[in-house]
Amino acid sequence: ASAERLRKRLADWDGLMTVGAIEPTIYEAFMRRFAEHALRPSCGDAWAIATGYNLEHPVYDYPANLVSRWTPELLARWESGDATMLRGGTWAQTASDALDDAWGDLEDRLGRSLRHWRWGRAHALPLEHPFSRRRPLGLFFGRREVAVGGSADTVMATAYVPHDPFQTRLSAPTWRQVMDVGNWDQCTAVLLPGQSGQPGSRHYSDLVSRWAANRQFRLHWSRDDVSEHARSTLTLTPLAVPARSREPRAA
Repeated sequence: ASAERLRKRLADWDGLMTVGAIEPTIYEAFMRRFAEHALRPSCGDAWAIATGYNLEHPVYDYPANLVSRWTPELLARWESGDATMLRGGTWAQTASDALDDAWGDLEDRLGRSLRHWRWGRAHALPLEHPFSRRRPLGLFFGRREVAVGGSADTVMATAYVPHDPFQTRLSAPTWRQVMDVGNWDQCTAVLLPGQSGQPGSRHYSDLVSRWAANRQFRLHWSRDDVSEHARSTLTLTPLAVPARSREPRAA
């Protein structure tokens, strides 16, 4: 019954990984379990190695294949009816088992109420300044979470670590831009969380909502355009440093 309930929601879903929808969370929980059930017949417990589920890159901390790598391969095999990797199993049973497990995973992690399964809540991006980990600096720098949509498989690229779903902890583009090489003054961009790294500045986190919705601002490029739209000017003046003595040192 739980698998059928989730299947109906996915069947009626428009496929958009939006913040307020529950279906994206169901889909991601399903795909994690779907990869396991599809690969376990051939790989056994090594399915986690094949997908990179429990492996991380020693330098970049990137979990290899499960996120955005196996998804198209598994769905293509399912759609074509190629069940050789299932070793006698069927895609229908594989999907049903994955949906059952996904239901249990979501209840354990997010609770029994489906309203708590909203993608923006489950997939939120934690913003933590390095200084906030030191008391009492956390009172000034603080920490907040931003509800974000998208996934590793979408243009709105936001990814979670497969063995630690679903918060956006793996990757998200801090800076987004659209460059118009035919008219540089029409280029646009947005930066998370803001232009300034100083908590007292009004530009410290003023771009969070823009970034979450990808509402970019215009990048003023030419000198005249910059001068026309500038709100303030920062002038950096180097200190006068006395010239060093060039007298030879005593041996």
